[in-house]
Amino acid sequence: NFNITQIFFQQILKDIAPGTSEIVIFGPAQAKVGLKKEIEQIKHYSARLHAVLPSDYITQNEIVALVKDYYIRQGN
Repeated sequence: NFNITQIFFQQILKDIAPGTSEIVIFGPAQAKVGLKKEIEQIKHYSARLHAVLPSDYITQNEIVALVKDYYIRQGN
């Protein structure tokens, strides 16, 4: 019983490179939470979900800065 949102999330997951070991999800509103729930339902998904961070509409450079800052704060 799929809805359009689940199909969208599954497409995102298919676009993640095989062998990805860690994922940080960020975005506006509740979409990031829905993607997190979709990932948690996949028992064989190998990538570890590190965090779900709030952010509004951001540029490519802001995305890079957000992820770098997250990992610096985590000590990685």
